[in-house]
Amino acid sequence: MIYNNFFPNFPPQSKVWIYSADRILEETEGAEMQKDIDAFTTKWQAHGIDLKATGSLLYNNILILVVDESVEAPSGCSIDGSVHFIKALNNKYGVNFLNRNHVAVLKDSEVNIVSINEKEQLKGQTVLNTSCHTLADINAKLFIDFKDSAYARLATNEGFSLTL
Repeated sequence: MIYNNFFPNFPPQSKVWIYSADRILEETEGAEMQKDIDAFTTKWQAHGIDLKATGSLLYNNILILVVDESVEAPSGCSIDGSVHFIKALNNKYGVNFLNRNHVAVLKDSEVNIVSINEKEQLKGQTVLNTSCHTLADINAKLFIDFKDSAYARLATNEGFSLTL
């Protein structure tokens, strides 16, 4: 399945955060994680005010969180809360959404995970664009050619490593 119309009930200027896990989750794990995402976004707040938020796990690998900033903007504390939520998912499911040393590659409507150090394997591939900041961005270019990605610029350095 190729996704191309994300969160139609949110305006295009909505803020997004994109994370890719270091492995593809099993279908049952993905379904359970989606329930966790729904529970988190339903009660996600900034300074005690509910955010209009949603999220989704795509391809059992890519986690997208969305906030409609026209309703209430996320605060630093609420963004910290989302990072704590991501870390809790990491612990619960034995994945790592914060390690940036891998790339989600889209091929034949499926996502595969490739080490960022496998530059030759990534050339010519369509990869997840983690530089998207708005819903309009992800609807236009969630996946891009590797040569146009931030990974390509990073890959010009030998043996780099990036972890949040």
